[in-house]
Amino acid sequence: MSDIGRPGKIIAVHLNYRSRAAQRGRAPAQPSYFFKPSSSVADSGSELERPAGTELLAFEGEIALIIGRPTRRV
Repeated sequence: MSDIGRPGKIIAVHLNYRSRAAQRGRAPAQPSYFFKPSSSVADSGSELERPAGTELLAFEGEIALIIGRPTRRV
């Protein structure tokens, strides 16, 4: 893993930009969130393995906010 190590928790936002919402045919009134496993993070340039039985495998660039200490109600 990179200099920051393996993240403990990843919280992502569904449909957080208009073009993606348009692809899905819906725009939520309120943001919704989901967790991603820390194993879904890969270093730049690393090799990715397609899991057996996978029908759709997509990749995206992400922007992250890294919080380096325990927090609440951020």
